[in-house]
Amino acid sequence: MTIPSIAIVGAGASGTLLALQLSRKVPAGTRIVLIERNAQFGVGLAYSTQNPNHLVNIPNGRMSAFDDQPNHFVDWMQRQSPHILDGAPAAGSAFAPRRVYGAYLRDLLIAVKPAPKILHEEVVSIEVRGGLSRLRCASGRVLPASLVVFATGNDRPATPDAPGLKEAPFWRPDSWRMDAFATLDPGLPVLLIGTGPTAVDAVITLLDQGHVGLIYTVSRRGLLSRSHGPSVVMPIQLPLHAGLGELTRFVRQEADASGGNWRGVIDAVFPFLQDIWRSLSLAERQRFLRHLRPWWDVHRQRMPEKVAARIDAACTSGQLHILAGRITQCESNAVWLRLRGGRDTRLEVGRVVNCSGPCTDPARSDDPLTQAILRDGLARPDECRLGLDVTRAGALLSRPGTVSRSLFALGPPTRGAFWDITAIPVIRRQSEVLAQHLADLMREHAD
Repeated sequence: MTIPSIAIVGAGASGTLLALQLSRKVPAGTRIVLIERNAQFGVGLAYSTQNPNHLVNIPNGRMSAFDDQPNHFVDWMQRQSPHILDGAPAAGSAFAPRRVYGAYLRDLLIAVKPAPKILHEEVVSIEVRGGLSRLRCASGRVLPASLVVFATGNDRPATPDAPGLKEAPFWRPDSWRMDAFATLDPGLPVLLIGTGPTAVDAVITLLDQGHVGLIYTVSRRGLLSRSHGPSVVMPIQLPLHAGLGELTRFVRQEADASGGNWRGVIDAVFPFLQDIWRSLSLAERQRFLRHLRPWWDVHRQRMPEKVAARIDAACTSGQLHILAGRITQCESNAVWLRLRGGRDTRLEVGRVVNCSGPCTDPARSDDPLTQAILRDGLARPDECRLGLDVTRAGALLSRPGTVSRSLFALGPPTRGAFWDITAIPVIRRQSEVLAQHLADLMREHAD
């Protein structure tokens, strides 16, 4: 007989948090299997960086892996050596290096009992038959599982549609690749595509490696993340079932009336964000994505003040330029930009690096497993093309709309259903709810 098992595809932050919760909830005898194609477990893309100046953008006091132990991460930090902490303060209000948080997740994964089975494999397709899933790996290995969870995290960024860009010798398709800034002449200009958190990390990387050349960042609106700062959560009464227009006006009015405490207003809205998202019609969601999403992102995904100070200094010195526009074409050593307002400008650059953030449309994903489950009809994109279509419980919806009893998703792939699902506090809560649901299903199977 096949041992009852839950396979988690992806062992980054999402998969690790789920494994921790499952270990607390599943019936005895259930095997938990974590499958990761990359070398490291527990860190994923977000927390694999080794740069101590790449900081988590949420205070330490909110980064616990467990809702019922809110100080767990801070307590863990206080037990670590200065070498592990990279000199970061273990205070709840401080911002830890991301690699420190990755070390925290790895420690938890190593210590969890019963220990999950950890496999270094790349799952490329799934077959569901007779209530059992079979995961086929790139190595040829086939893994049986009772339930499967896609915790694959964020996808790689999509390449902008600009003639000649992919073929250009200075083009780098992903800022997290090892060759993104390697062998770069420190005096040459660099163009970063994107102005969000990924671009901010890239600027910090360049500054840390002594880059003295000009740094350009470009996005459609040229919006840069705001800085963290003093914030008191506002006691507001949200009109949860109002339309998008009324909600937008309400948030703006509250921010204007707060005496400059816009951070407190945003933080007060955040706990209700999933309820708001689910209450919006498809047309309103699409309108939000077209017009308001960039503004929400820069106010929600704030930079730690230490990072913001370095970005501000680079702008003030004239080294860093934030542009609003898009690449239109490439030459052998230059790119053309169409800036907002219609003006074309030519930039000679030594490197163009894609920092545009993750591609969210599953149909454009370069992940073989995502392509396989879409091709085989086991899953479908959500209506806004933000991820996979799932129920509120995280179950995948097949191409015809059938709710799966064995395939689930967690974290960024569920963005279409839950919208803001990348922050650790949100994924932590989603992991707890999904773990309980999966544990209940395992008990039903046993009965």
